[in-house]
Amino acid sequence: MSSELSFSARLSELEHADAISHWGRNSGTAAADLGKLKSTAEVIVCDQTISSRDRLVHLRSVADGLNTRFTDGELRQALWAARRELNGAAEPIPQGGKLVVTEAPWLWQDIILLGCTNLVVALPKVGKSRLMTQMLGRMVIGAGLFLGKELATDPKPILIVGTDQPQRDWAKCLSLAGLLNPDNTMHGSIVALFHKGCPLHLDEEGIERIVGYCEKHPGLVILLDSYAACTAQLGLDENSSAFAEPLLDLQEAIAPHDCTLLVIHHSSKGKAGQRASMASRGGTALPAAVSQTIDLTWAQEETVGPVRDPKVKLSTEGRESQPIEIWIQQIDEGRDWMLHGSAAELAFAQRIEQAIEKLNDRQSEALTVIVDHWEKHKEGLDAVRLGKALEIKDSPTSKARTVLTSLLNKKLIEAAGTRQADGETGGQPAKLFRPILLVRDRSPNLPLIALQPLVENTAPLEPEPKRGRRGKRASSEEGGQALPYLLEDGDE
Repeated sequence: MSSELSFSARLSELEHADAISHWGRNSGTAAADLGKLKSTAEVIVCDQTISSRDRLVHLRSVADGLNTRFTDGELRQALWAARRELNGAAEPIPQGGKLVVTEAPWLWQDIILLGCTNLVVALPKVGKSRLMTQMLGRMVIGAGLFLGKELATDPKPILIVGTDQPQRDWAKCLSLAGLLNPDNTMHGSIVALFHKGCPLHLDEEGIERIVGYCEKHPGLVILLDSYAACTAQLGLDENSSAFAEPLLDLQEAIAPHDCTLLVIHHSSKGKAGQRASMASRGGTALPAAVSQTIDLTWAQEETVGPVRDPKVKLSTEGRESQPIEIWIQQIDEGRDWMLHGSAAELAFAQRIEQAIEKLNDRQSEALTVIVDHWEKHKEGLDAVRLGKALEIKDSPTSKARTVLTSLLNKKLIEAAGTRQADGETGGQPAKLFRPILLVRDRSPNLPLIALQPLVENTAPLEPEPKRGRRGKRASSEEGGQALPYLLEDGDE
């Protein structure tokens, strides 16, 4: 043990002595060369006529004339250090320092964070690229809203690093988004487009080029499509934490320029439908490195029947807001998207659709009459008038009440106040009913489909006491009395 320690100590001592001797012989030259290299790197970074990808060539031409040998890696580090120096070194908030507390800035309300990194994940062909480009297209024309969510009011310049798609695919995508002019030139908001035929990768040179665009275009939005394509040449394992390192390097490089980064990444089939932060392909390092994750999944993974459900669920998870889930769909041959509503709204609409499908002919006709009356007059319908509208021969009001009870129990209608009794002989006010939803004929397979909820019920019915056999009570057809709650759901 003691001999091993003595040997290690002696080896360290010899290495230290050799280093001191080497420094003594070359310290003047090395220090001078390092100083010249640093000052030259600062001049090159400041020179706007030198593109980011040409900086290394210029610095190498100077370094080759020095006595000290520098590797390309050391030269790149000198350029990076010069850029950080010019951008100002980040300083921590000191003890007792004041923090800036602001609301989260959004490029697309609740979905895309401004000035941060956003990860968009989905299986292939779900519509990631089209959704992002169409959102950006709406932003640059000042549309204000997209899929019911507010967009940034001031248009941003856009850089597309689209290494995953060929030029013709990007032409189609930009055309659908309104970002391609009639003469096939790109919209002026797009500062550059890289594609599969002219790729850009997240190596040191690629990151430098992106930084060059950031420097020239403040507030730049960078669409990176896709992360796997832009890192393919780096030989990284997707399941390794090193897979996120190029993104971390890019984030650090563009941080001083207040840019927004949209990173498109594929999810794996086994992870589709999981939480947004867990849906991306590979390990957890990539979603952990971003501020916001947006996941797109089909309403159904496999085709059921002759046609696949075209709806897509968009869900988010991030550091700045509560997660959201909305259902969207490409329409007009990919030129636009429509909003079906939130997950809760869609579930509610589906319940209504299922209830409507199970109605018998009289109930379905009655609901149609109630809906039409509400849409035309914005007032509810009572049993007397419903019976007349349905042209019921025998006991029309009584049978209309039975139908109203069925629709009420199925939660397809609700109370909507009362109508004063007709005629000079008095009578009792009649209960009015309106549809629980505005409904429309939107599908050849369904007579009615839910659109949107009405306001909450303002005139709830009070249960009436049970009277007579089976809980039914006598009522006159002329008076339009209150609807008895105790009629059974299936009564006709």
